Amino acid sequence: MIDILKVIAAFAAGYLLGSLNTAVIVGKIWGKDIASLGSKSAGLTNTLRVLGKSAAVLVLAGDILKGIVACLIGLRIGVYAQSGEARDCVSLLAAGAGAVIGHNWPVYFGFKGGKGALTAAAVMFMFNWVMALISLGVFVLIVALTRYVSLGTISASVFFVALSFIPAFGNSFYFQIFAGLMALMWHYATNGRGEKDMVMLPYKDRLLLFSRYLQQLIMESIGKEFDRDGTTVNQGLTVYGNKGSTDQHAYVQQLREGVANFFVTFIEVLKDRDGPSMEVEQGITSGDFLFGFFQGTRTALYDNGRESMTITVDAVDARTIGVLIALFERTVGLYASLININAYHQPGVEAGKKAAEAVIALQKAVVGLLGGQKREMTASEIAEELGKPDDVEAVFAILRHLAANPDKGVTSTTGGHIREVKFSVYK
Repeated sequence: MIDILKVIAAFAAGYLLGSLNTAVIVGKIWGKDIASLGSKSAGLTNTLRVLGKSAAVLVLAGDILKGIVACLIGLRIGVYAQSGEARDCVSLLAAGAGAVIGHNWPVYFGFKGGKGALTAAAVMFMFNWVMALISLGVFVLIVALTRYVSLGTISASVFFVALSFIPAFGNSFYFQIFAGLMALMWHYATNGRGEKDMVMLPYKDRLLLFSRYLQQLIMESIGKEFDRDGTTVNQGLTVYGNKGSTDQHAYVQQLREGVANFFVTFIEVLKDRDGPSMEVEQGITSGDFLFGFFQGTRTALYDNGRESMTITVDAVDARTIGVLIALFERTVGLYASLININAYHQPGVEAGKKAAEAVIALQKAVVGLLGGQKREMTASEIAEELGKPDDVEAVFAILRHLAANPDKGVTSTTGGHIREVKFSVYK
């Protein structure tokens, strides 16, 4: 889960560091105001023109160093979007962006700085050196063709951003954007309070278990009594669903005309199957009918003001399932950040496990007592003997379960009032 406050702190640290404009500082050492001389730009190029090579070398080193240090601070803060690698470190990007912005608009020098090319280059190399080298090549090419450093800087920056969306470079920006959009959709649909349920309708039989998996993922992650500040919020997001082909005749009637307390997430699969689909009518296959049901259901819900979103995938295979799981897991983490809860803290699940352990311990005590007494006893008598008179209902439930399974070696009398039923051990 992304810690927004830490990301903001990383950006602020980067900005304050970046605001230490090296050209201005070096100019003051040289006894000159670099911002009022030459091109009046507080950057490397103007320093070289006005102050010479020695001063320019100091500016070069300083601008690069503050970009590197800002990124190291971001790494130290350690807020990651997904993996533990630098390319997924949100705090690194925030600190790096802050350093570049601080260089361009320094708070210490009247918000008048340089163009941030060197600092930005340092941040790029810290983020992904392969992409940075390619972008550097673009910078050199543009400058060589046009003689404009600013145009080369802009072109390289835009190219770097474009590369960040290509999965081959190991980045997941595009994935984070999709997950972020879906988290915002959940927040919009539920007012950030779980006011509506999420109905999963995957239109593929092989995705039957996916809806059930999402029930486990979302409901145990989002269902929380307290937020991260300890305030009682009773958050949650109820998920139910099956598969589109079944739910066409199961509960779409209510979805369209009943209580509007839900939003639908459709999963559309473009490929019907590996081989040819069975023809149901002349020229119309079973896959065509399933597609028609999907489009028809979505239209019918929309026409009656029912909200939905659609995820479209090419086919159902191992990679697609993995991507869908990763997408929903990332979305859960982002949504949890939006509503200020810890998606990974699950005391309710732990409470259920502890309660189950207590039941097992009570069962052992009941069987041990009953075996030692070697006589028939009611649940009330056993509870009294165990010193747990308030647990008589649980004791009776345990004994009834044991008596229903012959291998447990417990038998019970029949007839009479439930309080008069007696149990004994016969082995």
